[in-house]
Amino acid sequence: MVLLRQTLTLDGLRTTLAPMDEMTVPEWTLGWRLQRALHHAGMQTDQMAAELGLSRGTVSRWLNDRGAPPKLGYIKVWAMRCGVPLEWLITGESSANEPSLLYISQTPSDLRESGLEVAA
Repeated sequence: MVLLRQTLTLDGLRTTLAPMDEMTVPEWTLGWRLQRALHHAGMQTDQMAAELGLSRGTVSRWLNDRGAPPKLGYIKVWAMRCGVPLEWLITGESSANEPSLLYISQTPSDLRESGLEVAA
């Protein structure tokens, strides 16, 4: 039996003809979840980079699973800004009773609690 590999993009589902082993299960990486969260929030890479006070290149590397992964403080802010569960962003799984929006507020104290430096 030949299975087709299905590639998920930000625009939807695109099927390719590359054969996929029957036992292969695609791994949804942190970078993929970060991309989906950005799309959910309607944000662009450069907007998130500005929110985090980082370069666009750093955020782009995270989205493409290259280099060191983001620190937990950045992932917390990412989840807050995108309105996705923190647990899902980190692990790819989410509790059924977990609210879809973890935080609405983005005060400087919220950001400091997330472990980020906030300029006064």
